[in-house]
Amino acid sequence: MEWWTHLWLNEGFASWIEYLCVDHCFPEYDIWTQFVSADYTRALDLDALDSSHPIEVNVGAPSEVDESFDAIPRTAKERP
Repeated sequence: MEWWTHLWLNEGFASWIEYLCVDHCFPEYDIWTQFVSADYTRALDLDALDSSHPIEVNVGAPSEVDESFDAIPRTAKERP
């Protein structure tokens, strides 16, 4: 990772590799079905919101890094 701006790539890979490892060790779990039904569809739902924002954000200083770890904001009407 060159700079914090690309944090999404590191975090996204870490989340995805969890499923790959479980599939490798326990193929009978059919973990990819869970991935699609839980994480993938949830990401698409959040991305479709009007309040969605790009996953890559400019980080100018280390003090701004924590702002990169937000959930995509939702209005009260859209919360489950």
